[in-house]
Amino acid sequence: MSSSVLIRSPHSAICIPGGARHTVYASGVLKGYNAFIDPAASPAALHACRAIAITPLLRELLARAAALPLFYEPTDAIIRMQDVLLDELAAAKVETLHLPIPRDMRVRKVIDRMVEAPSEQAPMTVLASHGG
Repeated sequence: MSSSVLIRSPHSAICIPGGARHTVYASGVLKGYNAFIDPAASPAALHACRAIAITPLLRELLARAAALPLFYEPTDAIIRMQDVLLDELAAAKVETLHLPIPRDMRVRKVIDRMVEAPSEQAPMTVLASHGG
């Protein structure tokens, strides 16, 4: 399974290794790129979930790769571009994901429940009643 890189803002992305169970939600107007990378070519840095900083060069490489047709002839120029893209992904600075813990104890109860059982998908009504 391929690793993927999901742009979450103009300056950062989320790397998700192939086979990692995940879901992506978006709301509002969104413009972004997904890069699916063959595990044989994937740099070791992409073998774990992480947020990375997107440099202007990396952003343009991702846009260029996304503009390739679905079926393309891998020319020398395209192969060089992909190699630089992989090098830039491997060298990308890992970002810290800071999610503050709510101070309101009602919300805190819901968050604690979600942290204890992240795979549970309780309906909003159940979570609301849990929080009181």
